Amino acid sequence: MNKVKKGMTLLEEAKNIKTKKRQGFLQVSDETIELAFAVIKGEVSQAQVKKVFSLKSGTACYSILYRSLLIAFKQGRIKIIDKHE
Repeated sequence: MNKVKKGMTLLEEAKNIKTKKRQGFLQVSDETIELAFAVIKGEVSQAQVKKVFSLKSGTACYSILYRSLLIAFKQGRIKIIDKHE
């Protein structure tokens, strides 16, 4: 794990890193969103999802699910309730 710069949180440090902005969103099916939530809830495993998508890599599986949730959130299809604070 990388060390955080003195006095900065991980979030602050991440926000200071410049990235290219992507245009547009990929299409995400309701079934993919449902599958992502099922993984989060522990209803299905990463191994099961890998087989559904015919993937060899577990990392690719999580990447697909993460991007699906991110795109759905940006499209206003899902909402996040932050109970952290």
